[in-house]
Amino acid sequence: MTTWRRRLSSLSQAMGNRYLILGLRLLLGGVFLLSAAGKLPKQAEFVDAVTGYGVLPQGLASAYGSVLPWLELAVGLGLVLGLLPRVCAGASLLMIISFIVANGTYVWREYPLDAPCPCFGDLLTIRVQDALVMDVVIMVVASLLLLSGSRFLTLDSWAWGRIRGWGHHAR
Repeated sequence: MTTWRRRLSSLSQAMGNRYLILGLRLLLGGVFLLSAAGKLPKQAEFVDAVTGYGVLPQGLASAYGSVLPWLELAVGLGLVLGLLPRVCAGASLLMIISFIVANGTYVWREYPLDAPCPCFGDLLTIRVQDALVMDVVIMVVASLLLLSGSRFLTLDSWAWGRIRGWGHHAR
């Protein structure tokens, strides 16, 4: 077996491991919950940080900065609880791509790499260069979750099981 086939086989086995996928789902959900918790108490400061990046026009940057923490909260809760996990993984992937674009633009413009990233508000201070690495890692995690489609220990699977059960009792 070639090296690539072995790697694909290993990746396929990993994606089929429901415990690994559950752990990744909880990890990614926790990252988004932590991020939202750090931004929401001082949302105006986060909006200022987003506009300061200069990636988006002022109005769009303000809207993005205002909506992002709430979207992170919703996606984080969805991933942790297992409510629409594939939708949440897809939404997280889109957010992560926007983070990579913002942080990549920051680096490309040759701003200081050791500048703090507003990723987690006041809860956790990380440098932009570290945030960019983290963004790539969580992008891989979100992609695996999106592709796996695992419904292990999700509220969705529990709810659908209950609904199907009601249909059987009605007969």
